[in-house]
Amino acid sequence: MECRRRFDGRAGVHVTEVHGFITVTFENRLVLRFKKFTGRRLRTGGVRTKQRRLFEYQQLVLDGMRVTTVVAGYLLNDVQQELQEIALVCPRGSSNEWVITLDAPVDPTGNVTALITPTGSLPTVAVRSATVTGEEKEST
Repeated sequence: MECRRRFDGRAGVHVTEVHGFITVTFENRLVLRFKKFTGRRLRTGGVRTKQRRLFEYQQLVLDGMRVTTVVAGYLLNDVQQELQEIALVCPRGSSNEWVITLDAPVDPTGNVTALITPTGSLPTVAVRSATVTGEEKEST
């Protein structure tokens, strides 16, 4: 798997796979998961296992310490043929605490692995709150 190849062996980084649930843990403080988003709210789909609920509700505990969980995901267009958005989100129950949209380079085969290439330049990012303010509600 590409994730294991890119991250295994790096100091402070640990790749884990339990029942198909693959995570990358950084310094025992942040747990990252790669997943496809299911809609504009940048939420993920799948079976709502106990493990998934703990992840989504920021309830994971490693070595007695709570960690922050983050999803690195992608959203396809309506016909599922092209990338519409790539983002990092911090899930919090049924919504996201924050969203970082990545302006990711995509190679001709559609791969976005350049995002995790340590020698590549960093992608452009835009951080936005995942909650809608009163002004935003009135303007829609």
